[in-house]
Amino acid sequence: MINRFIDKLGFPTSNLKFEKTSIDGYAFYGWARANIERNTRDIELKIENFVYGLNDVHSIRGISVPFDDPYVYSCFPAFGFYKSIGREDKMDDIIRTLDDIGRYDNGMMRYCKTEIDYLCPNVTPLAALMYKVVERDSDAEELINALRDNQCEDGNWLYISPSDGVSYGKEDSMHLCMMIYALRETGSHDVADKAMEDVLRRNAINIQGGTIGWGFPWLALITVGVEDYKKLHSDAREKTIDMLRSKTTNFRTKAMSIWALSEIERRERIGKNNTL
Repeated sequence: MINRFIDKLGFPTSNLKFEKTSIDGYAFYGWARANIERNTRDIELKIENFVYGLNDVHSIRGISVPFDDPYVYSCFPAFGFYKSIGREDKMDDIIRTLDDIGRYDNGMMRYCKTEIDYLCPNVTPLAALMYKVVERDSDAEELINALRDNQCEDGNWLYISPSDGVSYGKEDSMHLCMMIYALRETGSHDVADKAMEDVLRRNAINIQGGTIGWGFPWLALITVGVEDYKKLHSDAREKTIDMLRSKTTNFRTKAMSIWALSEIERRERIGKNNTL
């Protein structure tokens, strides 16, 4: 099935939701190909000079973020892709980028280099995982401890303005699933299990795909192989496949979905719960 979806997915020609300029779609696509031992050279060449971000100007809460500003989120699939093909030079470059982006006073990662005065919790476990892979264990542990210290009673985290402490709501299901994935990969199961409680609450009646469907593949990925989540996994996996069959689904969504399915199939094949 994965091979068929990969063969049908070409590079985007439009830039709807940054699908043509953002590195993450290409990186997820390449990572999926590497997972099933397909050639990735065209993707390497395509993104060789991309910034680890949108490669386009973007406004976050009214603050303009330059086209060449890296995002922690975008670093993650690029790191995973380069790890899968043995590009240690690129992995080291991404780690230097994380160091440059830095953290807030409470220990959580900043979102990008530009100061947007907006703490997005979901990038912290992604950074922790990348540090863990390159054996920067103290950095990974500090970030996980910051997540542990800032986790709410319901298992979620608050978006806040670091300058005045004003909160702007909590993570949605998709971002929680992504965080749980990264937390499990770092071995931080206590934090992940607590967050999973909120994921289950949010998806108890209808599974949540989010605005462009990213919630489905992430939910399918974090519920694979767990008997108690069997129906939830099946529903999320089917929704993910439906998006891949659609002609209108955004390239970034399709690439992420193909990667998630390739990870699910890889885990089922080798019987391990380990990605990076």
